[in-house]
Amino acid sequence: MIEQLHVRVLLLVGALGLLSLLRKPLRYPDKPGSTGFFLVVVAMSFWLGSEGLTYFITNRAATLVLYNVLLFSITVCFVGWFVMAYEFKTQRLPSRAVLSVLGGLSLLHLVGLWTNFFWVHE
Repeated sequence: MIEQLHVRVLLLVGALGLLSLLRKPLRYPDKPGSTGFFLVVVAMSFWLGSEGLTYFITNRAATLVLYNVLLFSITVCFVGWFVMAYEFKTQRLPSRAVLSVLGGLSLLHLVGLWTNFFWVHE
């Protein structure tokens, strides 16, 4: 039977293991989908890592910081999936305008997360 400690350790090991998937996109950055795949893998690694670390940290402020990292990594994961799909479909990166909109929405989400962290809004 899997215990809670095993799940916590598996989350951290999974976060590190995901980074091994970055060899190909880093070796062949010009291949379609490499940029989006890189974003997805890094975001998923942060997602799993922050979730796994949350179980080992008892400090409330640190837990909230890790929770914000987790939520923002989900946003980056969605952006990465969009970029990867666009690259596969068109064989090129999205335009600067599309990337600017995606980056702006991600930045807006990041600001919303951290201002909520300081109880500016709920």
